Amino acid sequence: MRPSPTLILRVSLTLLIAAMLGGLAANLQISRQPVIAADIPVRAANSPLRFLIVSPAQDHPFWTEVHRGASAAAAARNVTVELQGARRASVEEQVQLIDMAAAAQVDGIITQGAADPALAEVVAKAADRGIPVITVETDMPAPDRRLAYVGSDNYQAGRLAAEELILRTGGRAVVGVVRGHLGSEADDLRLQGFRDALAVAPEVQIVAVMPSQLNRSAAGQRALQILQEHPEVTALYATTEVDSIGVAQAVESFDSRQVLVVGWRTEQGWDRASLSGVIRVSMVEDPQAMGRTAVEVLEAYLRRDVRPDREVFIPVTVKSGGGRR
Repeated sequence: MRPSPTLILRVSLTLLIAAMLGGLAANLQISRQPVIAADIPVRAANSPLRFLIVSPAQDHPFWTEVHRGASAAAAARNVTVELQGARRASVEEQVQLIDMAAAAQVDGIITQGAADPALAEVVAKAADRGIPVITVETDMPAPDRRLAYVGSDNYQAGRLAAEELILRTGGRAVVGVVRGHLGSEADDLRLQGFRDALAVAPEVQIVAVMPSQLNRSAAGQRALQILQEHPEVTALYATTEVDSIGVAQAVESFDSRQVLVVGWRTEQGWDRASLSGVIRVSMVEDPQAMGRTAVEVLEAYLRRDVRPDREVFIPVTVKSGGGRR
């Protein structure tokens, strides 16, 4: 009995779809690149490991705390953690330090991400050598070759900052923003989250956004400029700890006008009582916890082949008026 035309059509369509899906799967498999070179063996449970933290700047307080937390986690795991920082606070030197660390065959690297092709290239180069890289505090725009990001959920924390501002102003405020570097992923996310959360409060308006280039003195100058050019401003949002201190000092010296300052601080940096009365709300992140977690992630990956989440968020808490909420 000859098959019916309908059956022939169905079989033909089935074969065609199978061929298309097979080709698609093959293409996906060919284009898929592993994060880390696939032939790197799992380390023995008691084998010593050596990690390097590459800071974007020497003697940076944030990265000193990251190193302190990392060292605490390393002490119980037969891991050695060293800290090196770029002398000129440049991505170029950061890239050089990562490249040298990979050439020296360290077991893992912890560093700050940035929107820079050279940094993406050197991270990929380290991954090809079987050296996992963790980004801390700031991620990379195309993070396909780093092992994981460990740090704050900057977008959600930006939203939280806006929600605190709305709560404390009754949903009516004129806001100026002082941010660190233009193009910084962390800064961008903190500001975008802040803007998005303000959408529910139409009587809260942002009238100025000014960069400080992550300089405390410049942050104070930008804050004074905003207050002078926009006398209607009732609140200032600073997106980094450096900016927060500069803004608070400027507000403290400006005049008797009541200005709500919402800023960022580190858990270990909350010791400036003279500014706690000015910075009424702070998003508080914990660099020591970031360092500890980064070491834990690297050690588990190298010794037990535990694949981490691509993003490991360290909680951001809210501190206000010297107390915790």
